[in-house]
Amino acid sequence: DLMYSYPAVIIGLVHSYVPYMVLTCYLTLQAIDDSLIEAGRSLGASRLQMLKRVIIPLSMPGLVAGAALIFVP
Repeated sequence: DLMYSYPAVIIGLVHSYVPYMVLTCYLTLQAIDDSLIEAGRSLGASRLQMLKRVIIPLSMPGLVAGAALIFVP
């Protein structure tokens, strides 16, 4: 009884749109320069601080682009 139900629609949409989000996030994270992460480590930042203050701000363009690809159609 899953066919043509609300959960089936959600599963189908997630299955079809997740690759677009993953691709944009992957490309953005891959483009982050390793020297920025090393600089944060040398300045004594913890892993959580590195995530909050370096990685997430630098990956925001990819997250926004992925969200636009998913939510606009």
